[in-house]
Amino acid sequence: MPWYLFTLDKLAISFERVSGQGFQHATTSSHLFYYLKRVLPQMGMLLGVLGMAGFVWAMLCARKEHRFFLVWIVAGFLCFTPIQEKSIRHTMIWIPVLVYFALVMVENLQPRRSWIVPVFCVLAAYSVVKALNANTEKASGMEPIGQYLMAQPDSDVVYCQGFLCNDFIFFVRKYDPEKRRLVAREKQVVTKVDEGNSTREILKTPEEVIRVFQEWGFRYAVVENRDLIGGLGPVHAALQSDQFEVLRRYDIRSNVEFFRDRRVTVYRYKGELKRSKAAITLPIMTLRKDVKADLNRLAGRPW
Repeated sequence: MPWYLFTLDKLAISFERVSGQGFQHATTSSHLFYYLKRVLPQMGMLLGVLGMAGFVWAMLCARKEHRFFLVWIVAGFLCFTPIQEKSIRHTMIWIPVLVYFALVMVENLQPRRSWIVPVFCVLAAYSVVKALNANTEKASGMEPIGQYLMAQPDSDVVYCQGFLCNDFIFFVRKYDPEKRRLVAREKQVVTKVDEGNSTREILKTPEEVIRVFQEWGFRYAVVENRDLIGGLGPVHAALQSDQFEVLRRYDIRSNVEFFRDRRVTVYRYKGELKRSKAAITLPIMTLRKDVKADLNRLAGRPW
């Protein structure tokens, strides 16, 4: 409750993420069984079914003995299921306790106690094999960009635009262990900012984009060939002008159809940088109020 009270005051769309349209989504089967449908394939049907069976058995036959883990599952269901925002990563809440109940079920199914350890070993091997054979979604290609730019002069503040900016930031941190560099994303600098149900444009012309590059000190821009959000036309127009040059292009390799034909281009701004000494405004998508920051304190020195 303290967390929710804090976020309702500070975050612009926290209530909508939880309640949606008056919790109407909570009455649909897709929401009620969202995590159940996903946790079983993640665990594997064998371990998952044993875990569910162990949970039911404990509810019916041994509630006092397994009370803590029963409350764990019920509390997780009551907390996550009514929330409109669904994410497959939230299944991590249930997996440890379902593994526990799977082992409880195995113990109660064994006619001889001496068989328990071998059966547990079989389950462990099953889990390892399933994990190794899992078709994990992967995308690569951002690491050489981060490594290249961290070796370039005037790269203390870099502009990034695209779906894989988080990956780029990760590799910037890898090759900049002292955290002297700052990566600014399009949605905090140039494009539309979500404010609940409305949007507002930050920059509307190529000239405004170039001026921001000068004021922020962006020497380099990392830009994907597909936009994550709308309102980026002025950026593309600025990058195609004679103020910028193309340094390198990188292909993104992935086993996901979403990233087919995805490429990243590194641009260099050729003009003079005039980083502002005044505090700049960072419009954050999820916050009710913009953030003020001093770039001279954030970039160029260790954090």
